[in-house]
Amino acid sequence: MLPYLKFNSSYSPAIRLSWDKRQKTLAPTFNSADYYYALFSQNVPPTLHVLARHSGGGYAQGKAPAAQLLSDLERNVPNVRVLRVDGGHDVHLTNPERIAPAIVSFLEEGRKSKL
Repeated sequence: MLPYLKFNSSYSPAIRLSWDKRQKTLAPTFNSADYYYALFSQNVPPTLHVLARHSGGGYAQGKAPAAQLLSDLERNVPNVRVLRVDGGHDVHLTNPERIAPAIVSFLEEGRKSKL
C-alpha cells in the first residue's frame, strides 16, 4: 500500500474517483462513444489497456463499443496501448504469464510524460 493513502473503515473524501464529477457511480453508464473518446483522449498519461478476448458475462451489449473505443484510442492517441489477450475478465490472476511480459515492456519504454 502506498504510504500516503490511509484506508480505514470510515469514508475518506480524499480517496475517490475523480475523472469526471458527473460520473459518481461504478455501474455501467450510458454516455455516447464520443463522450468516452473525449474523456479518455485528453491529457492522457501513458496507458496500457488489457482487453481479454473471452470475457463472459457482464454487460454484453457494451463489449463491441468498448473494443471499438479502445481501437480508436490506440490508433489516434500516442500514449495509449492496448494489449489483447486470450482469457477472461480475470486473466491477470488466472494466466499472469499472458500479460506480465507486456506490462514489463510497457513500463520500461522510454515514453515522455508530463506526470
